[in-house]
Amino acid sequence: MAPKYSEWKKSGKSSLYLRFEWLALACLMIMLAAITVYAIAMTAVALVGDLIHGEALFEAATLKETFGRILTILIVIEFSHSVHVAMTKHVGALQAKILVLITILVIVRKLILMDLATLDARLILALGGLLLALGGLYWLISWGDRFEGSVESEEHIGELKQDPQIDQRAGDMAEKIN
Repeated sequence: MAPKYSEWKKSGKSSLYLRFEWLALACLMIMLAAITVYAIAMTAVALVGDLIHGEALFEAATLKETFGRILTILIVIEFSHSVHVAMTKHVGALQAKILVLITILVIVRKLILMDLATLDARLILALGGLLLALGGLYWLISWGDRFEGSVESEEHIGELKQDPQIDQRAGDMAEKIN
C-alpha cells in the first residue's frame, strides 16, 4: 500500500516534488479560472443576443447550443473543483473517480448536442455502451471507497470497545431490548 500524503510529506524526501505539484496545480487553476470566466462571458453575450431576437431562442438548434455552452461551463467548473480539492486536501493531482465523472459529463454533453435523427444507430449504441461502462466504473470506484472507509472504521472499533462508558451504554441497551 502506498504511503499516505501526510506520511510522505513528513519524510521530507519528496518536498520538492510536492511543491512542484502544488505549483503546477495552481497554474492549472488559474488557466481554468480564465477559461471559465471567458466561457461565462461568451455564453452571456450569446444569450443576450438570442433574447433580443425573441422567438429564435426557442428553436431546437438555439436551445441545444445554449445548453451545450452551459454544460461546458459546468464541466470546466467541475474540473477546476477537482484541482482545488487536490490542492487543499493534498490527495494527489489525478483522481480517477472525478475523471470518470467528468468524462461522463462530456459524453452526455456530446449526446445532447448531436442530431439524433441523422446519426447511425451503431454510434448511438456505442455511446450508450460507453456511458454504461463508465457508470459501472464510477459505481465500482465508489463501492471501493465505501469499502476502504469501512476498513478504516474497523480500526477504530478496537478503541471503542475499550471505552467503559460505551460498554455500560451497550449493556443498558441490551437490558432494555431483552
